[in-house]
Amino acid sequence: MSVNPRSRKKNGLLERHAAFPASSREGFRSPCATGTGERGSILIFTIWVLGMLSLFVLALGFQVRGTLRYLQQMEIRQKLRNIADAGTRQAVATAVISGAEDADTLGSAWSRSKGLFYEQEAGDGRFTVSYETPDGTTDYGLIDEERKVNLNKTKSLRVLAGVFEFGAGMEPGEASDLAASIQDWRDEDDVINAGGAESRDYHTRTPAYNAKNKDLDTLEELLMIKGMTPRIYKAVLPYVTLDGAPVLNINTASAQVLRANGFSENLARSVLAYRMGRDLKEGTPDDRFFNNKESIVDALSGVVSLPDSEKQSLDSFVHSGLLDIKSRTFTARVTARLEHRQEALTRTCVFDRPDGTIKRCQEYFHRIEELPPERTENAPTQ
Repeated sequence: MSVNPRSRKKNGLLERHAAFPASSREGFRSPCATGTGERGSILIFTIWVLGMLSLFVLALGFQVRGTLRYLQQMEIRQKLRNIADAGTRQAVATAVISGAEDADTLGSAWSRSKGLFYEQEAGDGRFTVSYETPDGTTDYGLIDEERKVNLNKTKSLRVLAGVFEFGAGMEPGEASDLAASIQDWRDEDDVINAGGAESRDYHTRTPAYNAKNKDLDTLEELLMIKGMTPRIYKAVLPYVTLDGAPVLNINTASAQVLRANGFSENLARSVLAYRMGRDLKEGTPDDRFFNNKESIVDALSGVVSLPDSEKQSLDSFVHSGLLDIKSRTFTARVTARLEHRQEALTRTCVFDRPDGTIKRCQEYFHRIEELPPERTENAPTQ
């Protein structure tokens, strides 16, 4: 049988096409189609890598900026501490030098001296040594602790009650109860003084706690004692201390503290009038002060008319050993700041004289919302 050549050729082509398995024909792709897919995958991968690198760089930038801010803050704080150190040295040196004087008074250099303690240059900034007076004004200098009632060393319930009566304006009965509670808080027994409180009285509080039965470590502890309120605490704070000798400096004590120690209203007023001088202001050039313990009664009665009963009362107080004309322990509140910046450090240190030994310091960093005016050479001093 004869075959058509054209059909054979066609069949040959068909035969050659049929030579490829079906599976090979299904898996076959155009070279052009394969290249396009690979390039798309590489592009997506590249974009992903760049995105991840961008996130890494961004995170690293935040971390670096945070580290730089931290280092800058540490540098600022160290500078503030250096300035505060200078202010503390100035305060201690002034008190130690003043120790050579016959008496410590509110007119002493350590007590009121704007020229020594207000906006003094030191390092990259300035320091100010100041304190708030009971009437709310600011003085530049130190506070002696012997102008106050020492809550740990005072054994007399009458004196403890007196400082709350005359210092915080409490009623006598309430002041006596609070004094008894303070005594119970400090003494080692569980016997309740009349009007006082021991551990059983604090067990009903939330959370419950015991009476400490030891001396106070901080004045803030007073807020844990029965009868104490934030208002009373704030009012009495200028008149109480945990430092200093258990004596009273008659040259610096306030009328409230004199009254608490048993001075009559007239006698306390007479002591302050004697100290103020003619202008009736303390801390001014015409102030008077007591420079000899033995002559206190004569000095006061020579200026102020005193009845015999008050002369005898004052004489008894002088010879009790609880009255002095010098101070031994001082508190310096130093505020340090950098020039043209609002960061500040306030440090409060308690130190003893004559050697200037610092007993303890507390400090905190803060911001000054309003910078003090620039000091000039003609700035007023006290």
